[in-house]
Amino acid sequence: MWERNSGEQKIEILDENGARTIEGVVSINEILNEGMGKKLVNLLDKEYKGWNTLIGLIDTQTKKITLIFKENEHTLGTRIY
Repeated sequence: MWERNSGEQKIEILDENGARTIEGVVSINEILNEGMGKKLVNLLDKEYKGWNTLIGLIDTQTKKITLIFKENEHTLGTRIY
């Protein structure tokens, strides 16, 4: 989860050992605020106006990544890859 306005990021892991949350291990703030990441954010701004939270779900069993774009608690869109 990446909260655009505050820069807060969390990684939540759910596996056979249960659920746990890790904060601040991987910084995506720089990735999304510079270069290609900034271009990506600009494209997302056009597609999902007002989004401020990006949630990425990685399912290692189905080999799918789900991206959820939210404005506060309201889901604006979802993409599955």
